[in-house]
Amino acid sequence: MVIIEGLSIGDELLDGRVVDSNAARIDHALRALGHRTGRRVVVPDDPAQIATAVAAAAARCELCVVTGGLGPTSDDVTAQAVAQAAGVPLLEDAHALEHLTTRLAGRPLTPARRKQAAIPQGAQALLNPVGTAPGFLVRIGGCQVLVLPGVPREVAGFLERDLARLVPPADQATTVRLRFALVGESALAAAVESHALEGVTVGYRAQGPETEISFRGPSDAVRAAAHLARAAFPDACLPDGLNLAQATLAAARAAGATLATAESCTGGLVGGALTAIPGSSDVVFGGIIAYSNTVKSAVLGVPSATLEAHGAVSEPVARAMAQGARQATTATAAVAITGIAGPGGGTADKPVGTVWFAWRGPDFDDTERHQLAGDRDQVRRYAVAHALDGLRRRMTRP
Repeated sequence: MVIIEGLSIGDELLDGRVVDSNAARIDHALRALGHRTGRRVVVPDDPAQIATAVAAAAARCELCVVTGGLGPTSDDVTAQAVAQAAGVPLLEDAHALEHLTTRLAGRPLTPARRKQAAIPQGAQALLNPVGTAPGFLVRIGGCQVLVLPGVPREVAGFLERDLARLVPPADQATTVRLRFALVGESALAAAVESHALEGVTVGYRAQGPETEISFRGPSDAVRAAAHLARAAFPDACLPDGLNLAQATLAAARAAGATLATAESCTGGLVGGALTAIPGSSDVVFGGIIAYSNTVKSAVLGVPSATLEAHGAVSEPVARAMAQGARQATTATAAVAITGIAGPGGGTADKPVGTVWFAWRGPDFDDTERHQLAGDRDQVRRYAVAHALDGLRRRMTRP
């Protein structure tokens, strides 16, 4: 496996004005080729610090991917700094200049713009697929230094066109990634790592209510490890790497079902998660945000007597909300949520985090109460996950 480091350049990355989305994009593209970034460093727009960081990386690794600082402004000093690290001068590249002139489309070629065509002597210019500033590839000692602009869409263009050509795929090691709904890292680790996994590297990535586990190593050992994880939580393992909302839609399609939502404390987040997925309109018929008791009664048909007798956060109200959503939208299945997300509103018998769920369909009419922990945002996010997972599981029952 190639030893790889990443170097991100920009004052804006260090002072919090900009999130380094390029790092995630590059690391994801490298993983697709079987590689992993071993170290990532962020430095300001300072030529001396950039040159020092590039030289240090070149002494440690075989590939260093640098992003940022190739534009026309005074703080774009990366090409100069990389040339300094390589011990060579900057030279104007004819192909880069021609490309730059074409991209400008008649706009004046000012000295500031023209400087983008200068790259370290001996470097290979990489013409920008969507912008003006070229990238370049230069060897420093035993390291290939790949330098790209910092504009995210330009980085994406370079990666799509050039990365597989410049960075050969890794060895024959197999990688499998599984995603689980409402199963934490510690539970997965306990289920998997209690077994001997000879030669398998295990990684975890928690994303709130969902957790991804990855296995890398010899193919037979990786398949065995993945089988252990699936067997430990068979109902929680999502298919084909889909997220929970995608898996719910896929299950509904496979079952020939259509969906509706009735939401109180989540305020439309369940419907939003489903309809954020392109093409969801063939499954999702609609949703009602029934935040007030008036809307619960007038739109969803929850009897006033039920609200008065049990309160809005109760099993009978959740059940009536789900049935009302089915009737209002003509969907075949519905989920309803009513709860106390906080920080106020809790009582002794219904503390903050109390959430009732109801799922209603042709062959199910179920309710559950969950006591969810965390602040308002966490309660709402986990309520969405329980609602979707409840739908998904009921759609996939044998």
